[in-house]
Amino acid sequence: MNRFESLAEIIRSRRSIRTFRNETVKPEIIEKIIESAVLAPSNNNRQGWKFYIITNKYIKEQIISDVESELDQITGKSEVIDDVMKSYRANFLIFKNAPVLLIACHLKPNKFNFRLFDIDDTNRHFTGELISTTLAVGNIMLLSEAENIGTLMMTAPLIAADRIKKTVKIPGKYSISSFLCMGYYDKKPDTPERKKFNKIAEFIN
Repeated sequence: MNRFESLAEIIRSRRSIRTFRNETVKPEIIEKIIESAVLAPSNNNRQGWKFYIITNKYIKEQIISDVESELDQITGKSEVIDDVMKSYRANFLIFKNAPVLLIACHLKPNKFNFRLFDIDDTNRHFTGELISTTLAVGNIMLLSEAENIGTLMMTAPLIAADRIKKTVKIPGKYSISSFLCMGYYDKKPDTPERKKFNKIAEFIN
């Protein structure tokens, strides 16, 4: 099998895992994965990422409480929202069953950029830290798959980002990019249907 096929096979076999075994992932395996993952490209090689690895049960319970408190803030605002949240609330808290919770963070853009350029929703990520960190997280997911460790990237818990930053003592210069659940698993879900090439890509001649 050539290099392309070896890598493509890992990519094809990766799934989003939501149910994990109650089994510890050794710190040295996590360290090995992250050391390789951060060879991802970063804007001007700034490497403006930081990863917080949570395995402590007490800290995880505090983070769960942070998210639940934020969800409670919207309860009672309307019957429509309450009905939606009855079925969807659990999706914000899937991470609670993961043996390892990795919180990926990126450096906030320099305020000088906001004074120099007109920044809005179309270009606010031009400084690249969020995108660079997400590339590294993608590497973590693929390297984890190569170690038979399941992953699930989440952004829903970021509704409580300010609370979580206080709980984990994340410095103010960082924003939370995403959560990544990690752990061993017994079963993968089926392969989801993917859009064909002609639906998602176009050659411009």
